[in-house]
Amino acid sequence: MAAEVGTSDDGHNGDNRLQEAIYAVILGLAGFLAIQVGALAVVLAISPVVGNLSDLGINVVAGVGTGLGAVAFTWLYLDNSRHDVSFLDLDAPRLSDAGYVVGGIVLLTGVWIGISVLATTLGVSFSEHSLAEQARQGDASLLLLMVPISILFIGPGEELVFRNVVQKRLTETFQTWTAIGITSLVFGAIHFSAYATDPLPQIVPSLAIVFALSIILGWLYARTERLIVPAVAHGCYNALQFLLLYVDIASV
Repeated sequence: MAAEVGTSDDGHNGDNRLQEAIYAVILGLAGFLAIQVGALAVVLAISPVVGNLSDLGINVVAGVGTGLGAVAFTWLYLDNSRHDVSFLDLDAPRLSDAGYVVGGIVLLTGVWIGISVLATTLGVSFSEHSLAEQARQGDASLLLLMVPISILFIGPGEELVFRNVVQKRLTETFQTWTAIGITSLVFGAIHFSAYATDPLPQIVPSLAIVFALSIILGWLYARTERLIVPAVAHGCYNALQFLLLYVDIASV
C-alpha cells in the first residue's frame, strides 16, 4: 500500500490535498452510482424471466448487481487514471489473514452491539434499514438469499470501490487514518437513502454506526493490504445481520 503521507515541496501541497479529498468524494459517489446502475441492470435483465418482483425481491436481485457495478466502476477507473491493474490488492490470503477476518467480524458485531446498547441506554432511536421494513411487510424468507449474496457480491463490491479505490488513492496523499476517516464519511453518506425510513434524528445514529463499521473495515484493509480481508468480513457481517433479522421476524 502507499506510504503514510504524500508531501510536496512546491508550495501547493495544501491545494493538492484538498483536490485529492474532493476527488475521492467524487470517486466514492461515482462508485455508488455505478453500483446502483449495475443493480438496476440486473433487475431489468431478470424481471422478464421471474415476472413481477416485490420490493424486497428487487433488492435481493439488485444485491448481485452491486458486485457487477463495482467491478465495472473499477475497470473504468483504472482505464482512465494513472493506475493499472497492479493497483488492486487481490493477492491470495495468508494464513494470518483468517485471524483478521474472524477478528474483524467479531469486532464489527461487538461495535454494533455496543453502540446499540449505549443508544438504548441514552434513549436514542435508530432508523431501520429499508430492507428490514420490506421484510416485515413481505416474504421474510427472501432474507436468506441475502446471506450468500452479501458474502459473494455486496461485501466484495463495496470494499472494492471504497477500500481498494477510494481509500487506497487517499493514502497516496494523506496519513492512513485520515484516508480511512474521509472514506468512511463518504461510505456513511451513500447509505443515507437506505436508512431514510424515519425522521432525520433517527437516521443520523444509524449512519454513525455505518461510519464506525467503515472505520474498522478501513483498518482491516490498511493492516493487511489485502482486499479479501475486509471484503469477507463485510460480507459475513451483513449476512449475520440478515440472518438475525430473519430469525426475529420468523419468531413473531
